[in-house]
Parts: sequence; structure tokens; C-alpha cells
Amino acid sequence: MNKRRNFIACILLLTFIIAGQVIWAANGNEKKGDQLYQIFDFSSAAKSYLMALKKEPENLRIKEKIATCYRMMNDNLEAENWYGQIVKVDTAAPINKFYYAQALRSNEKYEQSLRYYKEYKSNSKDSRPLNIVNGHKYIQKLGKPNPAIKLDNLTNVNSPEMDFCPMFYKDSAIVFVSNAKRPDARIDFWSHLSFLDLYVSTKQNGKWGKPEQFGTRSLNGDFHEGPISFTRNFGVMYVSRSNYKGNSVNSASDKKTVNLKIYRTSFESQSNSWGKAEEALPFNSHEYSVTDPAFTPDDNTLYFASDMPGDWVVQIYTAFKKLPIVGVSLKT
Repeated sequence: MNKRRNFIACILLLTFIIAGQVIWAANGNEKKGDQLYQIFDFSSAAKSYLMALKKEPENLRIKEKIATCYRMMNDNLEAENWYGQIVKVDTAAPINKFYYAQALRSNEKYEQSLRYYKEYKSNSKDSRPLNIVNGHKYIQKLGKPNPAIKLDNLTNVNSPEMDFCPMFYKDSAIVFVSNAKRPDARIDFWSHLSFLDLYVSTKQNGKWGKPEQFGTRSLNGDFHEGPISFTRNFGVMYVSRSNYKGNSVNSASDKKTVNLKIYRTSFESQSNSWGKAEEALPFNSHEYSVTDPAFTPDDNTLYFASDMPGDWVVQIYTAFKKLPIVGVSLKT
């Protein structure tokens, strides 16, 4: 009888040890994922969370962390997959329905996304879904073919990565933003791709040439550059950049977020190059981003985007030029 009790006790002890090891392994992978998430290495964080989930397949908290990683990486297919699982759980936070709707909309599943926007709005004071729902029909209208518009893929210009925000430069060139792979480029943990840089492509004999980096090394630095806007004579350029501090960057008060600022640089005819980029706007800040400059044709008004305090989402603002500085921002 004593042998039997001892045997059962050993089995129970072994079971507790194995269960403890499983929980420890899951927690270890989750903690590693949390550390990677804190430095914006979302790709590696997702891998750690997936390993943790193998040990606890129904853990809602870990599933939410996985979904967040894919959302932050703009991987909308994976985000749809994970948020689709999460919204089926009754105890899941309502905001997951909003994120699921966002992923569905990005994947052009408009009717499904509309359903989840409405479900989220019915239990939330958040005003964002209302504007999105009102614009739902407009999105579908934009998706229909328009014989007045012809789209051509600039195959000589585009890379396998992201190429966007083209601006006409003088008579025969475009300057745009890209994170195309380069052997000397720094890698952004967030995307595991190159930091964004400025490139120029010139049109000759009706064909766009192979892109080259635009501007000097001091303009195309180690971190994010772009988008940009030129004055009408192409003598001055306003450019979005990471918040530089010499060859490094300034962080916000949370010690980890590097926001964007708008810088100004002038073309120097003597050296035939762009000069040193300097901060352009008095309301640039370490604590929020000021980005995406766009001049009106008369150069007197600058539109830009910012997530400055007071709003849930990025808003478009205008700044009126009062030489020699730009005046106070006004939200539109």
C-alpha cells in the first residue's frame, strides 16, 4: 500500500514539474517577445509569441500580442487572421473589433469590415468608425475603373520594397521615398527593411531611368527621410526626417520613440548640391511627429500631418508663411 502511495505521489510530482516547465517555457517566450516589442522589433516579437502560444494554444493575451505585431508591421493578411480569431472570444476587448475591421478593409473586404465597424461603434464613444462608415461608399466608388485615368507601373523605377510619395523635380525628374535594399543601408527593426531614403529618377527619351539616391550624404542620413515638398522654383525643399541629433537621433520622453520632424534645406548653386538640413517649423517636437509637408502652388501655405496632442488620429494641418518663419499651425 505504501509503495502504491509513493508511486502515485511520484507521478503527481512529475506531472507538476512538467506542467511547471511548460508554463515557464511559455512565459519565457512571452517575456522575450515583450522585450523585442519594446524595441519595435515586431517581426522577432511575433515569432517569440507564436512559440509561447504553442504551449498555451488558447491564451487570449498572447493572441492579442501576435495580432498587434502584425498590425504594426502592416501585414494585413496575418492581422485579419489573428483578429478574426480574437473577436470570436466573448471576453476579448471591444477594440479588437475595430482592428479586425481595419484589416478587413485593407484587404478590400468592405462589407465584412462595415459590420465590425458598426459593432464596435455600438459599444464605444470612439468617433473614428463613424467617419469610416460614412466614407464606405466613396471607397467603393474609387475602386471602380475610370476611363479618364490611366495607370502605368513604372517598372524601371519601382523596387520590390516600398516606393511612394513621388514629387516632380524640375522638368524631367521625380523624387520619391523608398526603402529599397542597399548594401550600405541601416536596417529598421520595425520592418526588418532599410530605412527610408530619397531617390531620383530622370526621364530621357520617354523612359524613366534607374533611380539613384537624391541629395548629399548629410541629407540622406542613416534614418528615415521623406516625404518632401519643393518650392515652385525648386530652390528650397522641406523634408520629413527622423528627429536627428548629430549622427544619432533624439528620443521622446518615453526613451524609445523617435518621432518625425520637418526640416528645410536650400539648393546651393556654388556647390551644385543641397545644403545642410535644419529644422523648419517652430512646432516640431520630440514628443509627437510633424511630417508629410506639401506646399501650395504660391508657396504661402504648407500642409502637413501631425499626431500632436488633442486628437486620437493623425490630422492634417496648415501653416501660413510669415517670413522669415512659418506661423502658427491651424487644423483643417
